[in-house]
Amino acid sequence: MVLAEPVKKDILIIVPKADELNALEWAFSKRFEEADDRVWRQKICHFIDIEVPGIESQTELASGVVVFMNDQGNTKAAQITQAALNRYQPDLAILFGTAAGAPGEIAAGSVLLAELVYDVQEWASRGQGTSPRAELYRPDEDVLGDLRRYVARFPKTEWQDACKEIPDEICGGTGQVADLWKKAIDVRMKAVASMNTLHRDPGTLTRLHSMDDRILGIDMESAGFAAECANRTKWMVIRGISDYATDESKKDPYRIAASCCSSRGSFLKGLLRHIRIAERCRKSRLTSCHQATSTRNSTSCRT
Repeated sequence: MVLAEPVKKDILIIVPKADELNALEWAFSKRFEEADDRVWRQKICHFIDIEVPGIESQTELASGVVVFMNDQGNTKAAQITQAALNRYQPDLAILFGTAAGAPGEIAAGSVLLAELVYDVQEWASRGQGTSPRAELYRPDEDVLGDLRRYVARFPKTEWQDACKEIPDEICGGTGQVADLWKKAIDVRMKAVASMNTLHRDPGTLTRLHSMDDRILGIDMESAGFAAECANRTKWMVIRGISDYATDESKKDPYRIAASCCSSRGSFLKGLLRHIRIAERCRKSRLTSCHQATSTRNSTSCRT
């Protein structure tokens, strides 16, 4: 995938599916049909600029871009993430969307922050009784520290109140948002397992969750995203639990509501404000500028 010339952005948010994009559109009050589009393999990928206010002042802003994959799978996620990193050179990359939860361990509508990403594609492709390799990806410790501090003092009541404002039409029907709050939704920091295809076989899902009791979510993009971000930029994965990867649970109305909950300004935007992303990005730019100046001066002295 080839994008236009590099344009520096502080934050990159990658979104795989349309319902997840709709949630972000509502949260950031943006019209994504006005986005800068790129056609890739007959798919239209959308790019739209956003701003995240600083924690102290509205004048302290971090620039960002949302990239809509319009596709699924770790292979596509890796390709689009690589292209987006090359173009936007972000200080922080975020994969945002939904995941299938572990039954009995996390409620639909909850938010899952990945402290570890398992690439289980090879594991999932082999038969029972084998012990294939599983790649592991872990966000930087400073990112994990920020997430832990935010979760520890997370304004859950404020978040729930904000999510109750989600319009019914975004969630696909009347009364679904109100009913969501009858569930024991929460914000958790645990592991995400990621594979390139969707598995609905109960036996496969049970074996997958038994690999590590920290695995509370299964998706199809986190591993590809994390693999590209590793050693290039700081990154995090934010998933809303939409179902349990079974045909029966996918009839549940919380699929879109879950992505709305995790995108609402009191969570995603609140998180970015909490970690002072605008301030960090400004310092990062100043540091980069200083290093570049020092390099030029050093080169000049040697010559």
